[in-house]
Amino acid sequence: MITSLNLIQMARNRTNNVIFGWKKVFSPMGKYERWRKQAKLLKLSAEARRRLEWFIYYSSKGKQNASATCRHFNILPKVFYFWKKRFDGIHLETLEERSRAPKGRRQREITPREEERVVELRNAHLRWGKMKIARIYFNTYGQEISSWKVQYTIQKYRLYYHPKNNAKVQAKRKRGLAKKRITEKATRFRLSNRLRYHCHILARSQKVHSYRHRFHVENRFRPNVYDQKLG
Repeated sequence: MITSLNLIQMARNRTNNVIFGWKKVFSPMGKYERWRKQAKLLKLSAEARRRLEWFIYYSSKGKQNASATCRHFNILPKVFYFWKKRFDGIHLETLEERSRAPKGRRQREITPREEERVVELRNAHLRWGKMKIARIYFNTYGQEISSWKVQYTIQKYRLYYHPKNNAKVQAKRKRGLAKKRITEKATRFRLSNRLRYHCHILARSQKVHSYRHRFHVENRFRPNVYDQKLG
């Protein structure tokens, strides 16, 4: 009779039975295989998995030798130690790149009350510009407001006299802006004062040489003219 205890015993022992065969069912999983399985389940990026292989080699074949690991994977020691400080065998997400966005971002300074007032003034006078609306805002409410806040509100709510025409003009301006390509960017070299001096002397010598050559060609039948000129 096959019971649950017999099944467990048959699984643990390598017996020739028709249910389990010759292999163990409950084969223990190594630490490194568990790391790879966990990385696959967490859907880590290729870069994170590559870093995981660093520490697997470091703990197994590398025998915890950082220099040998760096030579094997052709990486810098400072890169290895940077990720070694961050690595956690339980939380493999630490091998992923962190966001480099600034923690403190600039928040909008205009208040909802100011927006409401600017929208009201702009709807009443659609042809007025941001500078005039800012001045009328001060005269009406007794509070100063910057022109860029007025411009921000106009762009946010699209408070234009002709929205379609304005959209065309903005699109045309955007197309007209030439994109700066890295390959087209002219490289500038800063010359030292000594190099500038030598370039200046070289240019003067070439200029004098060309002048003398032209003088000899023009006066090749007047040999005494050159001596008179120099004298």
